[in-house]
Amino acid sequence: MRAFTNKVVVILTTLILLGTLSNAIPKEINFSGTISSSQGNLDGTYPLKVEIFTSDNTLLWEETHPSVVFSKGYFWILIGSKNS
Repeated sequence: MRAFTNKVVVILTTLILLGTLSNAIPKEINFSGTISSSQGNLDGTYPLKVEIFTSDNTLLWEETHPSVVFSKGYFWILIGSKNS
């Protein structure tokens, strides 16, 4: 009976730890960059679409940020904030 109780305690502890660890995985990523062209750096507020593709060009994930502020080409977004 004691061995069974020990196994139950180990299983419950493992499940609690896994639940805690899964909450620690970030669901959003800070991302910044600079966009420029031959006409110069981008200034103003524009939509920005983020897409992730596989190596064979299959779309895995996408997210659109409708109002991203660009200042001298620099921008900052929180990837994952538009999709749950």
